Amino acid sequence: MLVDYFESRPLGLRMIDAGQGDTARAVCSEVPTFQGFSRVIGVSPTVMCDWDKRHSAWSEARARCKAIQEDWFSNALVSGIGNPTGAIFVAKNMLGWADKQTVETVTRAEDSESTIAMKRALEFATPDQLAALSTLVAAMLANAPAVSIE
Repeated sequence: MLVDYFESRPLGLRMIDAGQGDTARAVCSEVPTFQGFSRVIGVSPTVMCDWDKRHSAWSEARARCKAIQEDWFSNALVSGIGNPTGAIFVAKNMLGWADKQTVETVTRAEDSESTIAMKRALEFATPDQLAALSTLVAAMLANAPAVSIE
């Protein structure tokens, strides 16, 4: 019954007459949602979440419907049906989609070797040596011109 509900809402267009001689516009067909299904069968979404814990067949059907729903939204997004901002909002909040950014960091070998050597040297420094180094670095920074690192 659950899967039938989700599969009965195919992605499609329906034309809405704008009236007064305006051009008709295309809008999305009804989006399949778990809230909509809960309304149809007369139970709260909370009850359906409880069924997930108690009935493995229900849980499997719900996972299948989640896949149908994600496919529906994916197809709607790439075909340009509906409001893109709204569709992206729904995808992020209902389907768990996220913007991803990949950052690649390149470290030169000599930098990493010198950094490792510096860390090793600092591990064995005495408190007096660390204090002297701190004073030296502070003096250098106070007297050094501004440097742009690219």
